[in-house]
Amino acid sequence: MKKFIQAFSILTLSIFLGNACNKPSNIGEDLLPEEDFIDVLYTDSLELSTSTIVGDIVQTYTATLSQQLSYYLCGRLDDPICGESKSELITQFGIISKPVLNEPVLDSIVLLLAYAPNLHAGDLEHPQAFDVYRVEEDLFSTSTYRSTDTFDIGERIGGIENFIPRVNENTPVRFAAYDALNQLYTIDSTLTSHMRIRLDMDFGQEVLDFVGDPLFVGLADEFIDFFKGVNIRPKDSNNAMLRFDLSSLYSEMRLYYHEADTIVSPHRAKEIAFPIRSTSVKALTFEHNYDGEVQNFLDNSASNPQDFTFIQSMEGLATRIEFPGLEELEDIAINQAELIVTVVRDSDLDKFPLPDRLAAFQRNANGHLNAIEDVINAVEINGSLYGGSQISAVRNGEKITEYRMFITSFLQDIIDRGYEENAMYLLPFDRGEQASRAVLGGSTHNQYPMKLRLTYTKLNE
Repeated sequence: MKKFIQAFSILTLSIFLGNACNKPSNIGEDLLPEEDFIDVLYTDSLELSTSTIVGDIVQTYTATLSQQLSYYLCGRLDDPICGESKSELITQFGIISKPVLNEPVLDSIVLLLAYAPNLHAGDLEHPQAFDVYRVEEDLFSTSTYRSTDTFDIGERIGGIENFIPRVNENTPVRFAAYDALNQLYTIDSTLTSHMRIRLDMDFGQEVLDFVGDPLFVGLADEFIDFFKGVNIRPKDSNNAMLRFDLSSLYSEMRLYYHEADTIVSPHRAKEIAFPIRSTSVKALTFEHNYDGEVQNFLDNSASNPQDFTFIQSMEGLATRIEFPGLEELEDIAINQAELIVTVVRDSDLDKFPLPDRLAAFQRNANGHLNAIEDVINAVEINGSLYGGSQISAVRNGEKITEYRMFITSFLQDIIDRGYEENAMYLLPFDRGEQASRAVLGGSTHNQYPMKLRLTYTKLNE
């Protein structure tokens, strides 16, 4: 009977959403006897309590390909609202096959990282710098790595200083070649937008010697045993969070060399590619401090702590929402529960982009955040069932940005089963692979308070 009432009420939901009141409306008034009326009620005045908390750890690598990140952050970001964020990148490299070498001479070895198409953050006109270190511990492709994991790091093997990341421009490159008279010349070209970090020649010679060793068969596992990976670290002078596509053909390590070749030319420039594979471990380590405006909200020293609330990607900030009056709604079937949150500050969006979409979480028995059932169902079945996407709207004659999400199953479970914690948490979708944040109207904001629109049916009456 309960499922029938829910289904019937959803079909007639649009009749009631235009009336923001608590008065019951009778369905079938002209068709059914009075005792068979179905009462559907609507309210948008349930009490909410909002606060800002520090976020949770993020899984940054898993062996399950469908659960791996699409993009990887590396950089350091200064945010006057949320404080400092930092992300270091760890990655392995494979090898395609054993090269056939004939007295090779090393020219250079370079690390390439392809830029993602969007959602870089910070001052991209500010010079950036990175160091590259060698990983000294085994990384296992069958393991899971999280944003709090630390790694055994060895010597510095390269870096780049004072460069401007041209994330939307093709990257100029210069190739070495030798003519028929054995004279060195260069070829200028451009490639898909990427960052190039020159690695040390001593390291490059070590790699060339290894792949040329007759004992090396050419297997990827052999190469990973020899070279376990790199740790890429931003310098403290950086003020941008760059986003990389490690699945691109322009994300790899390349070794350039030349050797004698009497058939084509006296000396011919060649290269060996060491790609980042789907099975290569790719992990991130996040750090945050909150030396910005948000600190007053974290330590409850803000004068009106529920006027604003904050969300931030990576391990950053989460918005906590309590529903203190919900337990009073006993014996009801929730037909639809829509949460509406509004962005109340939209300055500097070019440096600090808004999340494309918000996800809702609840704490599990271990204290970690898990996606609520509505989000899980949306991912597995139909994304529109949950919503959560960024929407432009006009309210009170003002253009605003808001997020709307349906949390029907979550609230129904609180009523039916009860949870130890009557609260939900908002964070950016894909928070491990973007550097975004938002300032939202909290439960007591004077113009754009957070709202819950609830349509429900009384049972057992």
